[in-house]
Amino acid sequence: MTKRVWVISLLLALIVIGAQAQENAPTLTLIQDVVMGFDTPIAMTLQPDAEAVWVVFSDDARIHYSLRSFSTSTGEPLDDPLSLFEDPGGGLFSTPFSSSLALMPNGMLRLVLHALDHPVTYIINPETGESTVDPEADAEVIALFSRYTSVLGSAVFSSDQGFAAVSDADTVTVFDMQVGWRIFRLHLAALSKGFSSHRVWLYALVAPEAGSTESSLQIYTIPGGELLRSIPTQAGGRIFPGYDGRYVGFNAASGAGSESILGVIDSETGAISNLFSEAMPPFTLDDCTAVEGDTDTSLDVITGWHQISDVVWLPDGVTFVAVSAYIGQGAAEGQEAGCEFTANRLRIYRVNALH
Repeated sequence: MTKRVWVISLLLALIVIGAQAQENAPTLTLIQDVVMGFDTPIAMTLQPDAEAVWVVFSDDARIHYSLRSFSTSTGEPLDDPLSLFEDPGGGLFSTPFSSSLALMPNGMLRLVLHALDHPVTYIINPETGESTVDPEADAEVIALFSRYTSVLGSAVFSSDQGFAAVSDADTVTVFDMQVGWRIFRLHLAALSKGFSSHRVWLYALVAPEAGSTESSLQIYTIPGGELLRSIPTQAGGRIFPGYDGRYVGFNAASGAGSESILGVIDSETGAISNLFSEAMPPFTLDDCTAVEGDTDTSLDVITGWHQISDVVWLPDGVTFVAVSAYIGQGAAEGQEAGCEFTANRLRIYRVNALH
């Protein structure tokens, strides 16, 4: 079975699962849906009191970067955008769900972006926006990762960036970033990976074996690398483990890239929640709730969706914040016209467990 066919089959299987109630499956509820504007959210981290998150944005050209705080209860902005730095080349990017933004013990923020196959790290003062880079530290990380893999852009971090996992086609290598060495290596084909926050474990979503449509969610201890459990699941895409690791969110796309679905796995049972589609219904500019300037109704969108950029779980273990960017037709026209349908979103979800 080709990868494209398997992804489409997986999507169909998940839709069926979403339509049928699973015994003891968690229920996922959308509790806030807030328009963030048109700058693209690229990374997010929780503030110390868990009452707010910091979100880093870039403009469409990926040149101008800014920082803003949002409430974790209402989703509303708490301050004005704070200008950070500029990248004249516009070549930096962030890997979704990679914990590329982290709060350091000294109160500064650490943002890890990528330029082709090497990291570019900024240390940011969240009060002033002052941002500095440390090329020597980045060179040390490149040298460390390069001993084991050439796919440096695949790195994901724990929420404090104390640990990192890098994968290639058939291995996942885990590093202790505080001391700068490899702590273990797994021989498996990971579709995606991530760390839980409070009790730091590594989670890997492993591709199905030949002839099967079932992947497996595998959980490993840190720093020992022992396999705690392996759970068969129909879930796919990118995973984002919860604060305490009980629930693991996932975001999957179809092979055509025109559908994005969001759900949660119970890591103790493998049960999958109801699913949310990130696709947008067809609309014209006349349908927009906020239009500025000329209302050109020639925009007739038939394909568009929101692509999740980052997710942060709250300490309650059942609530998470997701930021997403609009992808698809009419993005430029919608932004020019101030069309909220094509604006970027902050959404807050809650898991309700059935026992």
